[in-house]
Amino acid sequence: MKKLFLFLVIILFCGSSFAQGLTPFKLYQYDLKIINPAFVGIKNGHQFSSFVKSGVGESSYQPTSLLFSYETQIPGINSGIGVMFQNHSMQNWNKRDWRLSYNYQLNFNKAGNLTIGMNLDQRNDKIESDHSSSMMGNPNLGGLSYSNTNIDLGLVYHHNSFYGGITFNNILNRRKTNDEKAIWGQANQSIYTILGSQLQVNNWLRIKPSILYLKSSSWDIFDINFTTEFKGIFIAGFTHRIQDDSDIFSVNAGINVKEKIQIVGLVHSSDTDDHTVEVSLRFRTHSN
Repeated sequence: MKKLFLFLVIILFCGSSFAQGLTPFKLYQYDLKIINPAFVGIKNGHQFSSFVKSGVGESSYQPTSLLFSYETQIPGINSGIGVMFQNHSMQNWNKRDWRLSYNYQLNFNKAGNLTIGMNLDQRNDKIESDHSSSMMGNPNLGGLSYSNTNIDLGLVYHHNSFYGGITFNNILNRRKTNDEKAIWGQANQSIYTILGSQLQVNNWLRIKPSILYLKSSSWDIFDINFTTEFKGIFIAGFTHRIQDDSDIFSVNAGINVKEKIQIVGLVHSSDTDDHTVEVSLRFRTHSN
């Protein structure tokens, strides 16, 4: 327990001192590999996941985001691997993201283990000529496109039903704009720190509280998540987000089907600037 406490203190201090950005999906807590590669393949079997987020109403400034992923565990070498594809679009802007993840688990004892993970991320952004010209104030600018190759590092320590994790985004970045020469360096760095647990209260109730802190060059975000599962079937949760001077509350609900299929949807959000709907779907095969 002392080792767990020390680890959690270390990652909280790191999170406050290290200054990529926040995932666009509010339901990230149902698939933590989105924010930390060390969570890839933590369960036996093969898992397929998808997220869909789309704007509603008449506003054209709401993005449409899609995510598809696959992950599995390799027990023979204490590793997990995964691939992920994301597509985000809004008006004449489009971003496509391919990600390859790998992690390795170090077992200290029966109660605790440390997982070290890495993402290799290839992102391509494109803005059509008419939109990029108006954005940059230059009618002769033409289309704007650039690609980024990023490397992320993640750590997660599990101790019984508790976990603590930290993710360093963009520890190494390769950026190429239009026909310019590619440049390696560090850019848009951010860090995720997450603490959480999974507690079985009784035979029919399980609770999953967690907190997340994001530190980036653009903003600081603090999330409090609380999820409950009733009889292993019904899911209900909420998130309280503190960002700048605003407090945002969101509610989600879903269902598990025979421990293989999970469907969760965003039911309500107090964010008046975010007119979107969001759904998460996961399917897991039998254990290896």
